[in-house]
Amino acid sequence: MATGRYPFDDKHGDAALRHSILENRAKVPTWTPSKLVILLRKLLRKKACNRYGVKGNIRQCLFFDSIDWEAMENGRLPPPFQLEAMQQLAENNEGCQMNNGSVPTGVNIIEGFSYQSPSWQE
Repeated sequence: MATGRYPFDDKHGDAALRHSILENRAKVPTWTPSKLVILLRKLLRKKACNRYGVKGNIRQCLFFDSIDWEAMENGRLPPPFQLEAMQQLAENNEGCQMNNGSVPTGVNIIEGFSYQSPSWQE
């Protein structure tokens, strides 16, 4: 998701893909920012006991150094982007809360979606 590419070789069938996942190092494009590479490498470690989340505090990763975790947890940070469907709801005074978890009929919130955080640029 972070690079738009699959990190393991998936061109030679399921058996090769399984082998690649279990044995090979994840492939990260050369243009990927170094902070993101470090995060991905730690998240994709083969031994689960060595991955971020199990070993180490992911909040201390350099990739997240610009995040005020306390403000985020308390809802004081605005989202980095707002989907067009949510903006339309707000403009129509329908509010941004969708209690039933559904998207308004006829609105495709994924189509044409493209976002890359400015902080990912080095």
